Amino acid sequence: MNAIALGPLLISLPRLYAVGCALLLLLCARFLLGLPRPAQQRWFTGLIIVWLVGARVGHILLNLDSYSDAPLEALKVWQPGYHGLWGMAAGLVWTAWTLRARLLAMGGAMAMLIAASSLWLATALRTLLVRAATPGSAALVYRAYYCLVSRRSSGLYPAQPG
Repeated sequence: MNAIALGPLLISLPRLYAVGCALLLLLCARFLLGLPRPAQQRWFTGLIIVWLVGARVGHILLNLDSYSDAPLEALKVWQPGYHGLWGMAAGLVWTAWTLRARLLAMGGAMAMLIAASSLWLATALRTLLVRAATPGSAALVYRAYYCLVSRRSSGLYPAQPG
């Protein structure tokens, strides 16, 4: 099982890793960027919002055929459906716009954002690979790989290799 139960609350490990990477990014930005506190708060709060919106919009655009049948499903933000690369791209655009007056801080913030996003992706993939090592989960990994390659979130899967 790749989730942690805290009482009645069940937190999936990739989401927990995302929160951890965001907190790490916040700590690094506070000590390394040298921004005034209001500018740093504005940048980071906007970054989180823009990252989430960009990741959700990217997922919807990549799976437009699935959402065309039921367009209101796109508003269910609590369900899975975030594309990390689109979120990172939106975050990079936000960082470039917000910190355009401070080029050194902008470069450092972009580097930290790429590092934090890469760390989150690596930990999420590690969770998937560890789950793949357990007996009986080869079908799960095959389906996840097929969804990544075909960029589909739903639909029929081809027959598994024999």
